[in-house]
Amino acid sequence: MNNTTEHNLNEAVRELHEANPHLTESQIQQVFNKTKEKMLNEPPPFIAVIGPCGAGKSSTINALFKVSLPVSHTVACTQDPIPVTVTDDRGKTITVCDMAGFFESDKADVKHWNTYNDILQNKADGCLYIFDAPNRNLKNLQDSLRILHEIAPDMVKRMSIGLSKYDNVHPLKWHPQANIPSPEQIENVTAICDNVQRKILEVIPDWTGHIVPFSSEKAFQIPHLFNALLKTVTHTRKWIVADRRNLADFTAHVDPDLLPQPITHSPTPEPELSKVQRLLNEIRTLSKEEFKQIALSIFKG
Repeated sequence: MNNTTEHNLNEAVRELHEANPHLTESQIQQVFNKTKEKMLNEPPPFIAVIGPCGAGKSSTINALFKVSLPVSHTVACTQDPIPVTVTDDRGKTITVCDMAGFFESDKADVKHWNTYNDILQNKADGCLYIFDAPNRNLKNLQDSLRILHEIAPDMVKRMSIGLSKYDNVHPLKWHPQANIPSPEQIENVTAICDNVQRKILEVIPDWTGHIVPFSSEKAFQIPHLFNALLKTVTHTRKWIVADRRNLADFTAHVDPDLLPQPITHSPTPEPELSKVQRLLNEIRTLSKEEFKQIALSIFKG
């Protein structure tokens, strides 16, 4: 349980006490302890990430939760969609299912649909569909979503779409120093998002999910993608998914000279003293004898 989660629990218990002043401190503490125990013993969140081969599903999971799923740039790395419980760099566990790519083979596809049925209907807390932004074959996307909607309509209706590989969108003019897309890329990705949304609504008219273009390699818009994932999670399990938020650092890819520099406070210079103030300070340092001699010389003058 992170500090934010424990703070929220404390706030909830405080509000409970305010609404029920007849409860004793002992009873309130008992509620707090039992709730915290239940939260600590809650099963880890289960996240399903679906998409075609090479879309970057494993990289996406790594960027969202700072885990280390194997990534391959040459072959379909995820052969069997078996749920795996992994531990992040804080020691927190999460169960992820990097769902095998679609249309790898007819035999594999039949196997995948059966697996999707079990996972999406019975196990997954939240779900993302990853589709690489430069990919123009939206027919496969539509075919996949149509079948998924038949299998698990409630989950697929709210499933969010992540458009990966933002940095690979034409005209490939990513700004490496600032780690942001060029205006031309932004314009093209905006058009891609609009087109993808139209294609989704053609097969799922009641779709309420979100589309987020991102780059896991550049850690670009990963917070937006996590928020989109969170919106697919049921209310009762949303808190535990939020507790696993552990995002790749966008600023690690930014030129350090472009980042805000730490503010250093220089010592405040002493105000310049007036002549009278300097004279008074000098007088205060005089001994009685010295002051007496100066005073006598003034009177004698």
